Amino acid sequence: MSLPTEYKLSARLVYQIEKAGLSLQQLRLLHACLAYVDRQHQLQILALSQEHGRNCIAAKAELAAITGSPGQKSAAWVEEAVASGGLRRFFRHLEIVGGGRLLSFKFQRMVGDACVANDADQFVILNTDEIAKISSAGELHFYTRAVMCARADHMTFALPMGDTSWNARTKKMWLRIAARVSKRLGQEYLLVPKRDAMTRQITKVIVKVSSPTTKWSAGLLYPRLPCPPVSIAHGGEFQCLSHPELKARHAWTRVTGP
Repeated sequence: MSLPTEYKLSARLVYQIEKAGLSLQQLRLLHACLAYVDRQHQLQILALSQEHGRNCIAAKAELAAITGSPGQKSAAWVEEAVASGGLRRFFRHLEIVGGGRLLSFKFQRMVGDACVANDADQFVILNTDEIAKISSAGELHFYTRAVMCARADHMTFALPMGDTSWNARTKKMWLRIAARVSKRLGQEYLLVPKRDAMTRQITKVIVKVSSPTTKWSAGLLYPRLPCPPVSIAHGGEFQCLSHPELKARHAWTRVTGP
């Protein structure tokens, strides 16, 4: 980690967070608490997940400053995230104290266990300044996955759709998200829907990423026809490709160029 706004998160915890269906406010608070502990040399997430261990006490305003929207003057969203009750999966204790100025918290054991890593475990380095700029839970999940695979030669990940289906509405939503993240990270995305062989329904969407560091070979990036319609996102924009456009790109090794 080279920036004071960066912190390390295990891939195992990333997957648990995706499954939880949290709101953006809840995600902001969870990431703020994780980042706060990660930045304190005397604190450890594992120690703060022990049943009989001490709680962590942090200033509510300080947590709000870590992942709150830029320019947001109120930290009321922290109280709303606590009151929602949706974070019980990750916190065994979460309470506003100190006359409303402080947050007392302790993680669930699952969080501590997920953060115990060995050299083979995958992880992601997230930037809390980027989290603060994100406008939806889906965008935060997409951003996390895109950063997590950024060191790979063949960058790819499954779109974190949860239980939502792939239809005209959700497709447009995810393409807008992909476009925003592409501009933020300088990456290019190819979204490839995959059908179930029995039902013909779209069951997942694979995101293939190209960047100055990826090493896609000709014929491996773009899929062959026949396949469901694919889309691309880059530079803050997105486009749905026609069959002729897809066929012409078969040998490309970058999303936007040969």
